[in-house]
Amino acid sequence: MKILFYGAGIIGQIYAARLFEKGVDTTLLACGENYRNLKNKGVTIFNVLTKTELNLYIPLISLLKEDDRFDLIIVTVRLDQLESVKNDLRRVKNCRTILFMLNNPVGIQTLEREYPGKKIILGFPGVGGTRNGNRINYVQIKEQPTTLGDAEGNISEISKELKKIFEKAGLKVVLEKEMKAWLVIHAVFITSASAAIALENGDSIQLGKNKKRAAEMVPKYKRRT
Repeated sequence: MKILFYGAGIIGQIYAARLFEKGVDTTLLACGENYRNLKNKGVTIFNVLTKTELNLYIPLISLLKEDDRFDLIIVTVRLDQLESVKNDLRRVKNCRTILFMLNNPVGIQTLEREYPGKKIILGFPGVGGTRNGNRINYVQIKEQPTTLGDAEGNISEISKELKKIFEKAGLKVVLEKEMKAWLVIHAVFITSASAAIALENGDSIQLGKNKKRAAEMVPKYKRRT
């Protein structure tokens, strides 16, 4: 499978590097200064838990052309950048499948209408990281595997194939049939958890010790009869 990562931020570089290392045909789209840095120095990611570092020169492009050929485009831009890349994604003829690896459910209900003729997969990353110069320090989140599912509410063969590719690269994957609902529920949970941690002065360990505060994270539900 020939894969393009559209977006060379933290998530894009981590996933692209892990797949490229395992022999997956991977290309990374980057722009401006980021493109020049990656071309000169390569992609460098450092797993802070395993203390392993990868420095790889992944094939790069700075522009997606209408006649470029990819089996899958994985979109890893920030939510505020998504509007600016829509025309690129719509007009590329030779790629029928797009995976949006976003961490925000805003706008997911309209993606299928906005990209007619494209198969839309939704995903949530199972890694997180920070930049340290040209290097990205990252962790694989044990409690949050990469989660994937088709926008139309099922699990297609391409989602299953993508699961195998990610797992070959050592990335745990869960397939979720109701991915739209999953993203909304996850956003609600993260918002509640973040608010509870903030009330404990940013100390998540202290939150774990405060049962009353932890209980406040879960909205009360009254069963109707």
